[in-house]
Amino acid sequence: MIALLPGSREREVAQLGDTMLRAGALLCSRDPRRQMLMPAASDERHAQLEALLGAAGLADRVRLLHGQSRLAMLAADVVMLASGTASLEAMLLERPMVIAYRVAPLTWSIMSRLAVTPYVGLPNILAGAAVVPELLQDALDAPALALAAEQLLDDGDAQLRALAPCRTALDVDFDSAVAGALLPLADRG
Repeated sequence: MIALLPGSREREVAQLGDTMLRAGALLCSRDPRRQMLMPAASDERHAQLEALLGAAGLADRVRLLHGQSRLAMLAADVVMLASGTASLEAMLLERPMVIAYRVAPLTWSIMSRLAVTPYVGLPNILAGAAVVPELLQDALDAPALALAAEQLLDDGDAQLRALAPCRTALDVDFDSAVAGALLPLADRG
């Protein structure tokens, strides 16, 4: 099962949806047992994704869901997703993933100059290493995305093992941790 999550915003879906669909179709053509799930974050994104599926001729090959991104990720053997909080959720759900992102060239030029980390994906930022493949801007195309996902279908366990310390670090009693951090401040007046 391949989950395609091109984002929750209209622009993200416009920038990533077609590439993810073509990558998913490539993966399915290599193994007809593979299936694709694509959750839509809202009614507007559902309509947008339906139009993309129709234009790509893939309406019968992709199960389009209303919401249910967590369910799609849980069902998936690999997740292709837009950079953002979905990558953190996929990490916590222990699902191998590939991060994809594309923005306008001028935006990319500005963002890349202001970047304080070499990574855009939250799992990679937390790990301090390129554990999750990040296909960004010109490096993002359907064959490259399909190849990265195919490698994870063959061995996604290595990625999950490398991200295990990040999951453990986030598995804390948040309320107690916040209270423990705030009590010394409250004692000071």
